Amino acid sequence: MAGYYLTMGARELFEQIRDAGWEGLETWKTDQEPESFELEFKGKGHDAPKLNEFDKTNVAKAVSGFANASGGVLMLGVDTTPVNGVDCVRELSAAKNLKAYVDAVNRFLAGCTDPRVPGAHAIGIERGGNEGVVALFVPPSDGGPHRAKGGPAVADRYFARQGCQTIVLEHGLLGAMFGRVPPPVLDLEVDQRDDPHDRVVFRFAVRNSGRGLARNVLLRVEVVAQHGDATSAARHDEPRPLPGWSRVLRQTAGATDAWFFSFGSLIYPDDDLAAVNFEFRPAPRFNVLRFRGRIDAEGMQPVKFDRTVSVRD
Repeated sequence: MAGYYLTMGARELFEQIRDAGWEGLETWKTDQEPESFELEFKGKGHDAPKLNEFDKTNVAKAVSGFANASGGVLMLGVDTTPVNGVDCVRELSAAKNLKAYVDAVNRFLAGCTDPRVPGAHAIGIERGGNEGVVALFVPPSDGGPHRAKGGPAVADRYFARQGCQTIVLEHGLLGAMFGRVPPPVLDLEVDQRDDPHDRVVFRFAVRNSGRGLARNVLLRVEVVAQHGDATSAARHDEPRPLPGWSRVLRQTAGATDAWFFSFGSLIYPDDDLAAVNFEFRPAPRFNVLRFRGRIDAEGMQPVKFDRTVSVRD
């Protein structure tokens, strides 16, 4: 379930787990999928429709730990075995009455941390017959730090994900988190512009929907042109940076055909900044463009994107 060439974020990982379903989990078992910075496995310990202390402890600790880091996914009902010091999938322990189990986890999320983590939610990955495992998505949060409240072993402690483990936050780091500045939240905007000269022009802009300033923004993007089953890298025209952005000559493994652009100033909250125009002339013989890459900036996790846009005639 790895990304195409960039490390996957928590939301993308959660969506791939959801879309792959039980078949994807069976692949994890065959491949002995390891835990990671954004993925944790725990066995089932529930008594649906109620949660026992095992569930409450693991859910509260994971929600606190992931929210205080970069977000992540907790899988309940996945047993592990250590391989070279890392816990890897050994068995899938499908829970009965899966819907009631998921509902119990979602009810518990309302009070398992202080403050609550907005956007955290659980879904069931069903094997069939209302049996399966639980996938719990925890987004990163700028409203923390978040203290665990559920489960006597973790109550009133602050956790954070570090490597493949969830650790208790040290006093110094915890103090820094209480005074941290909200990060920017960046995304790519793409729209096709009308052109009277038989050209196809796409405008790229970076939007900041967060509460913090975006500083030293770097956009990398790879453009692939498609028509039916035919696919080719759109390298025949050079993208034209807009004022304020500069071309950066960088290479990265697996993305040697990507273009890079840097912007050294600021993108303010609830604002966007045009980055580059992609022009193809004359009008190309393809009907779909695929844009993929990522956005980096100071004080935030990288944002990955992979989207397909239809070309207007």
